[in-house]
Amino acid sequence: MAEKWDESESQKDKADVNRWSGDNTLTFATMDQTTTAQFAAFFSSLTISDIPQDIRTAASSLLLDTLTCIHASLPTSHAQAIKQLSTMFGGPGTASLAGSPSPVGTARALYANARLSNLLDLDETYPVGVHFGGAAVCAALAAAESEGKSAADMLVGIVAGYEAGARIASAVGPMMTVRDGHVQGFSKIWGVAAPVVVAACVAYARTAGVDATTLAQALGIACSNIPLPIGSRWSEAVDLPDCKYCDAGWCAVVGLNGVLGAQAGLTGFDDILDGEVGIPEFVAAAMPRKECLDEQFGEMWHLADITYKPWPTCRFMHSSLSALDRLLQKHPPDPAAIDSVVIHTGPLANSGRFRNPTPKTFCSYSFSYPHAVAMMVLGEVPGALWFDRRVADSEAALAIRAKVRVEELDGAETFAQDMVRNQMRKMPGAATLVINGRSWTEHMEYADGDPWESQTAYSPKRVEEKFRRCLGDTQVDVDGVLSWLANIENNPCLDPVTAFIRTNP
Repeated sequence: MAEKWDESESQKDKADVNRWSGDNTLTFATMDQTTTAQFAAFFSSLTISDIPQDIRTAASSLLLDTLTCIHASLPTSHAQAIKQLSTMFGGPGTASLAGSPSPVGTARALYANARLSNLLDLDETYPVGVHFGGAAVCAALAAAESEGKSAADMLVGIVAGYEAGARIASAVGPMMTVRDGHVQGFSKIWGVAAPVVVAACVAYARTAGVDATTLAQALGIACSNIPLPIGSRWSEAVDLPDCKYCDAGWCAVVGLNGVLGAQAGLTGFDDILDGEVGIPEFVAAAMPRKECLDEQFGEMWHLADITYKPWPTCRFMHSSLSALDRLLQKHPPDPAAIDSVVIHTGPLANSGRFRNPTPKTFCSYSFSYPHAVAMMVLGEVPGALWFDRRVADSEAALAIRAKVRVEELDGAETFAQDMVRNQMRKMPGAATLVINGRSWTEHMEYADGDPWESQTAYSPKRVEEKFRRCLGDTQVDVDGVLSWLANIENNPCLDPVTAFIRTNP
């Protein structure tokens, strides 16, 4: 658990909002400060000594996982299209672009890397139901390269970006309304772009070392340009478009634009997080929890609740797939001997896109249970091959898809009773495997990669195993990257990680 710091009774009586200052002494933001000012002051002054060791370790794991996701995406045709699209951007400065031998303009590198980190849907998920870790990592890395900062600066930037994104995500909340532990309905408008924009803005700003006043302006500019909340329209589709619920690359560049604009002297709303109409209202949040924006700065760390993905699919599917994985380990089948696979899923993963037996678009593969089951049964390494039609639509895969049935799991709606601070944690799922007339069923309350149960939590070792598994036999210096990461707090050099990013598999 993250360390907590004590306050004297006299400090408590001040009714002020506390935060860590840059020199590791406790200071206070007065009550007349805006939430935006408190937000900017905390993140701009955050230092590595302010961050508990377990949260630093979590940030290092997030960095490694993001590198895994980027590298795993590179063999796909979509990765090449994204890299070509990135040429619309330039500088300022230069940074490493995935799979490209030479540094390119910072905005270009940030766009491509952030979008690639989310391309396969293999990236982390914050349990409100959104991704923004890739944007935080890619923005911090771009800032460290272009601004000449150290690996330790980058690590602090990753922490700041993730924590800022998580606070926005928690304030906005999930895509539904829950009352008394029961789902009342789903939002017609749902935005997932806001946390990505804010994570990138704060990660870049903190890594670059901007002050609180500049960060407040940067947030004002960036948040004024958050893309439209398209999440609900996207999630209703069966044949899903490539732009996904939001373009993580575009959102990251919006965050960068905020920082560069503020540094150039341009202004935004420096109270963008305040008032009756703030970001949660902008995106029509169904369950806004605005107190999350400035709740327990320096004491509550959202990186403790990060979830990782073993498979390139939506997190809502992962409990059922975790159950299937256990069955396949206990009863390794000859695919031809399988009679059927029944996926028992929760209500959040029971719409047409999840049941789709014939995914036709790139993104649709990530949200199809029949496709995921086929890839798991065939033993395909999670990554680009799951999106290669020669594998995904092979005769063997199609034969398994035809044996998959999706049913709603009785009692799975109880996930709403176990929510914490707008987070969807327990997400019951199950799978039934029938081979030659014999049937086995496995149930899961949490998914592999969820941090709230020891059996499923991903330790740094598990994140490293995912890294090695997804890279396979590529010519990357895996041990060099891991050695650099183990000493990241004391290593001013970025060369091992930038060399890794620029390597083309």
